[in-house]
Amino acid sequence: MTKKVVLHCKQSVLSHVLDNGHTYEVNGNEIDVIVDDVDISDDVEFCNYHNIDYDEVNCIEALNFCAI
Repeated sequence: MTKKVVLHCKQSVLSHVLDNGHTYEVNGNEIDVIVDDVDISDDVEFCNYHNIDYDEVNCIEALNFCAI
């Protein structure tokens, strides 16, 4: 199973997420963008890899695994 990560983003990323074909869910005032985990430890670089502006991300968390 591929490890997934959730980027909890501001609503302002929605059009960008749609343009890039990301999987997402609307969760209250946030857009939860679901992406594959990649071996990048820097949060800014991780978001850049997935074409998401880090300044628009509220929180990053593992979806289906323990990220210890």
